[in-house]
Amino acid sequence: MKKYFIILTFILLSFAFKAEAKLVTFQSTQTEINLTDNLQLQIASIDKNKQNWVVNWSETAEDNVFSLQIYPSQKTLIYSLKSLDQSQIVYKNTNEPNDWRTTTNISAKKILVKLDPSTSTTPVINNDSLLVFDNRKFITNSQSTDKMLTIESNNSVTIDKAMAPLQNQNLERVSKFYKINTTGDYNVKFYYTDDDFRAKDVYAYDTQTKVWTKLVGYNDVKEKFISVEIRGATQYLTLAIFADLAKQDGIASFYDQSRYKYFNYKNGNFAASRDYPKGTKLKVTRLKTGQSIIVEVNDYGPELATGRTIDLDTQAFKQLSSLGAGLIYVKVELYDPSN
Repeated sequence: MKKYFIILTFILLSFAFKAEAKLVTFQSTQTEINLTDNLQLQIASIDKNKQNWVVNWSETAEDNVFSLQIYPSQKTLIYSLKSLDQSQIVYKNTNEPNDWRTTTNISAKKILVKLDPSTSTTPVINNDSLLVFDNRKFITNSQSTDKMLTIESNNSVTIDKAMAPLQNQNLERVSKFYKINTTGDYNVKFYYTDDDFRAKDVYAYDTQTKVWTKLVGYNDVKEKFISVEIRGATQYLTLAIFADLAKQDGIASFYDQSRYKYFNYKNGNFAASRDYPKGTKLKVTRLKTGQSIIVEVNDYGPELATGRTIDLDTQAFKQLSSLGAGLIYVKVELYDPSN
């Protein structure tokens, strides 16, 4: 009865948009849902306990901008939007003024979707007619006008706007594209604004292979920037920051599990996590040094309010840092024995 009540409610809502609203129902067993002839909703993760879902797809007053709402809103759903005709797709949360982003690994249930059927994703374009963020030349330092990117170099540097494919595996772009025009050795300091635990890295686009390549760098989680050293560059590089939903960058602390005799805990490579079930093996990497250990989740925690991502047993923590450090910044991901 609840299912039919929800569907009836959205049918009534659709009349407010006249014939411009479309309701689509789907089951938790489905992985691909066609919203239009050219647009597909692809499920990455779903709450299996909720069998019936409803999508409300409707036009807005702005050309090529649509409203997408998924119900029930309190259940877990991670999805992407795929264009079947190579149109460019971006989205933003309904309460954000102009923060359009790529449509991978979306968890928001109410978003605005912008379609540009005249523009398909294209490789980097080296074109003087492109708008320039910052065309000033400096010796030793250059900064984009939005102050999100700083280059330190002994050679002249320009930072230009660029275009590149939005698609990079299953990652979500969280920055603009920047084209760095300089050669030789230089240092990059790339800022971001996203305030979440998703692991973030700087990627460079190769116009020859048409592939994004991750650059080795250090994510300063506290100050929210990624530093990368470029050595021996012979041509311009197009850079962007991408986030990986399957990995987390955050704070790790420690506690002495052997003190919890009631639970038969003992010291070892163990950890408390709120995101992974007990028995899960995780790879924990200290961002500052790149040193990694493998731990097994045997406890729940830390609470979200602490701001920490994971709590390690003292024995595990000491393999990455001295206990005197108290807190360290780490990357947390599922352990893959084959990698």
